[in-house]
Amino acid sequence: MVDGRELASDLAGSAHVMVIDWDVTYEFSRIVGDEWSCFGGAVRIYWPGLFDFETDDPYVHPLYTAQTIRRNFYPS
Repeated sequence: MVDGRELASDLAGSAHVMVIDWDVTYEFSRIVGDEWSCFGGAVRIYWPGLFDFETDDPYVHPLYTAQTIRRNFYPS
């Protein structure tokens, strides 16, 4: 749905864009916790600066699910 390469190109110089494979999402979630996870076609913004997965509020770092992206950016 969201092309990571295109997004990285569009945001060059403004943001780091990382795309992770499906199998890696499970390991990422295991390490950082489900509340910080990003999978299933979702996009998440992890704001810059030092933050701690243990103590910071994950809801400050927006998560856009595939459903949200479809509804808001690809309306039918």
